[in-house]
Amino acid sequence: MAFGYAQIYTFILYSVFIGFGLGVVYDAFRIIRRAFYIAGKGIVTDIVYFISDILFFIIAAVVSAIFIFHVNNGRIRGIALFGSFMGFVLYYNTVGRLVCAVSDLIIRSVYRTLKFILKAVLLPIWRFAAGVADSIYTLRQTKRRIRRFKRKGC
Repeated sequence: MAFGYAQIYTFILYSVFIGFGLGVVYDAFRIIRRAFYIAGKGIVTDIVYFISDILFFIIAAVVSAIFIFHVNNGRIRGIALFGSFMGFVLYYNTVGRLVCAVSDLIIRSVYRTLKFILKAVLLPIWRFAAGVADSIYTLRQTKRRIRRFKRKGC
C-alpha cells in the first residue's frame, strides 16, 4: 500500500467497516447466547457460550488476516487493528444496544409463547395420552388376572 493520505484514510475507513461487520457477527452469536440463557442456565448454556466465543474469535481472526493480506500486502499496521477495534466499539455501543434490546424482547416473547403452548395445549394432551395408556395397561393386567383366576379354578 502506498503512503498517500487518501489511501491511508481509505485503509482506515475499510478497517472501521471490518470492525462494524465483526460487530454484526458478534450480535448474531450474542442473540443465540441470550436465547439459551433465557431458556435456562446449565451445562448446555456453558457449552453454547464456549463454542460461540471460539467461533467468533476464529471468524474475527480470519477476516482480519484476509483484510490485511488483501489490502496491505500482509503488513500489519496498528492503525488497521485500531480501526477495526473502533468500528466494533462503534457498532457495539450504538446499533448493538438497540439490536440487543429488541432481540431480548423477541426472545422473551417467543419463550413465553412456547411455554404457554406447552402448558396449555401439549401438557393436557400428554396427560390424556398417559391416562389412556395407563387405562389400556390396567385393562390388560385385569384381563390377565381374570384368566389366571379362571385357570386356577378358584
